[in-house]
Formats: sequence, C-alpha cells, structure tokens
Amino acid sequence: MLNPSQSGRRVLTAPVLRSCLRSLSTQPTTPPTTVADPSSEEASAALAASLAYAKKNAEEAALKEEIAKIPANFRTFKHIQKHTASVGSRYIPEYNVDEVLKNPPDTVTLEMLITAQTHMGHNTSLWNPDNARYIYGIREGIHIIDLETTAAYLRRAVKVVEEVAYLGGLILVVGTRKGHKPIVVRAAELVKGCHVFQRWTSGAITNRDQILRAGQIRMVDLNDQDVPGYTEYIQDMRPLAPDLVICLNTNENHVLLYECGLANIPTIGIIDTDGTPSRVTYQIPANDDR
Repeated sequence: MLNPSQSGRRVLTAPVLRSCLRSLSTQPTTPPTTVADPSSEEASAALAASLAYAKKNAEEAALKEEIAKIPANFRTFKHIQKHTASVGSRYIPEYNVDEVLKNPPDTVTLEMLITAQTHMGHNTSLWNPDNARYIYGIREGIHIIDLETTAAYLRRAVKVVEEVAYLGGLILVVGTRKGHKPIVVRAAELVKGCHVFQRWTSGAITNRDQILRAGQIRMVDLNDQDVPGYTEYIQDMRPLAPDLVICLNTNENHVLLYECGLANIPTIGIIDTDGTPSRVTYQIPANDDR
C-alpha cells in the first residue's frame, strides 16, 4: 500500500502538461483583423447628410416662424406702450449750465451746488490747513467741502455785490482760466461792470497811471454815456480803480489780490481746499475747477 505522504509528493512533482501552460500564458493575443465594408461607410455618410439637411430645414422653419411673429409682437408692443406711457416717473433735468448762465436763479439750493460739483476738493496731500473750517470730511483721499457753509458764504457775497452795484460802484470780474470767458462776461453784464478773462497785467491798480496811460480816458455816466463839459479836466484825472473785485481763480491771480489789498479794495474769491483764504475779503469755499 502506498504511503499518503509519498503519493502527495509525487503528485506535486508531476510534470505540467504543455496544454495547461499554453492556457495559463499572460502574453496578449493578436486580435483578428477585419476588413471594413464599403457599404457601411456609405450608409453612415448618407445618414449624416440626411441629419444635417433635416437640422437645416428645422432652423429655417424656426426662423420663418419667428419672422412671421414680428408684426403681431410689434402691435402688442405699441398697444402696451400706449396704455403705459403715463405710468412711472419722469426725468426732468434740474441743472443746466447754459440755462443757469442765461437766467441765473434767485436762490441757490444745496441740490444745485452738489450738481455743479462744488463740494469736490483736492487731494488731502494738497490741502491748506487754513481751510479746515470749510471741510466736511474725506472721501477716497479727497476733501469734501461743506455745502451748507458754501451756501451761507455765497449768500453773503451776493449781498455785497448787490449793495456795491446799487450804490453805483465799479465791479471788476476776473477769471483767467480756459472756459471762464462766457461766465465772466455774463457776470459783468449783470452787474454793469468790467471783466478780465486774459492775463492780469501787474500794476494795473497800484501803478495804473503808468500802465493805463496809453488808454483813452472818458467821463461817463451810469449808462456809460459821455458826459459833456469835462474835456479840459480829463487829462488831469486818474484812471478809475474798481470798488469791488470778484476773482474766480485766486491761486493764479495772487498778484491781483495783493494789489487790491494794497489799495484797500474788497475782494470776493472762490477758495478751494488748496487755496489761501486770507488773500480775499469775502471767501466762497467751493471747487474752483468747475
């Protein structure tokens, strides 16, 4: 009789058949090559062409349908527009530069000042500490001017101009920046005064006998009409000095303001956050770039 242990070792050491090794091999087998059928390629191309043609026809049909709806949609739109034209709010411009220049308002409101951007000052690095009383606060690195203070100072300046014009005083309006010409001319027309929109000639007040001697000297009345009987006295008369000076850009005309101070002539000027308020008699804190 065979020993079970010996028979087990004989079974394990028995040779493996080649057919088993061939079936357990991990090497990939080459797939069989197939030859494409020409009839299948033609069928797929015909199917793709038919699908494209059907898609094109569907797009054209949709486009024709949308075009056919245009008249009806337009009639619906006009019907709705007709019945809802009076519904909602309307925009009415309250501030127009040309209109304000031609017909100045009797009173100036805070809305008009903020629309004219009079509250916009300069950068905080360019400010003059003397203007701290006119500054409301800081927004994104820019000083904001207090419009209530601007309105109060503006009313005071208007009262001064009215009194000087009522008493027949000579008012000089000065603005030498680009764009100041129409404003200066219109203001001079309203106050029956004079205007300067070009460079100020130094010494035209303190040394007016020499600077203005080439000009013609006339004796006129309140309506700028020549007054007879003063021909022999005109040569001995001095050129007139203004009784009030209104300056729109004080930083560029500091020489004019200095001469007015020497001649004791009151001045009204727009003072920005980078300006010097002590140069003028009646300050108007506002943006001088607008």
